[in-house]
Amino acid sequence: FSLLVPDGTTFAAIVAAVGELPDLDRLVPVEVFRGAKVPAGQYSLLLRAWWQPMERSLTDEQVNESAAALRARLQSGLGIRIRA
Repeated sequence: FSLLVPDGTTFAAIVAAVGELPDLDRLVPVEVFRGAKVPAGQYSLLLRAWWQPMERSLTDEQVNESAAALRARLQSGLGIRIRA
């Protein structure tokens, strides 16, 4: 996920906002960027997410639903937006 995050938002706050999502195994911050193409008062965060249930394979639809839930929690909880 390529995100625009308000300055001052910590990775711990992001993890807390996401909370427990079915089959979400882990979140990893991959890259932080601040620069001319990032709006003032924000930073860009590349976030990697893994969904990995042990007992079954996930369908594309299940992963897409979980990804949508993750984005919704970040947006409503912290004002984080998907970077276009």
